[in-house]
Amino acid sequence: MNFHFCGKACLILFQIIVITTLVPELSWAKSTQVFDITKEPNEKSWQEFFETSEQIRQKLWNSKKKQGFQLKDWSWQWRLAWVRACSISQQLYCGQILADALKDSALVVRSESASLIGRRFAGSANPLALQLLKDAYHDQRNYREGRPMFVQYRILAAIHAIDPGNASLLHSLSKNSQETRHFATKLKRSNF
Repeated sequence: MNFHFCGKACLILFQIIVITTLVPELSWAKSTQVFDITKEPNEKSWQEFFETSEQIRQKLWNSKKKQGFQLKDWSWQWRLAWVRACSISQQLYCGQILADALKDSALVVRSESASLIGRRFAGSANPLALQLLKDAYHDQRNYREGRPMFVQYRILAAIHAIDPGNASLLHSLSKNSQETRHFATKLKRSNF
């Protein structure tokens, strides 16, 4: 009788261990099938992506990377989702996503990346973040007919957020346009 009881208890314990071990893997497998990276996400996919744990997102990223996919291969809405998710992550792959997003083909992705890098590294004077933003500022796709587009203002604001005391960098970047010079002057005067 005790053996029968122990057998049932052991079986239940085994089932609990299997379920707690496999459930994250099952949701991981489900998430890789739910997210069609070539099409814009529907509301359910978007919500599930942000509710997914950091570990599952990293597995998803690594899985797609092993399949040969890079950030540029995802639809622009998914690229934007990755930028937003990675803005609060300290994982190495997320730093690369944010850096790649500054060179993205979609203006909205470049702009969001600049803003979120500014928030992520605010007050740190991080030299790598400043260099990435400086390089992005010179991207000719951020100009239309020789005039700066809104992403330029976001880059300047991000640089100011990261290193508020670096007026010379703001000045050197903004000197080629009256609009950006005026904006940089406002940033220098503000407490932002």
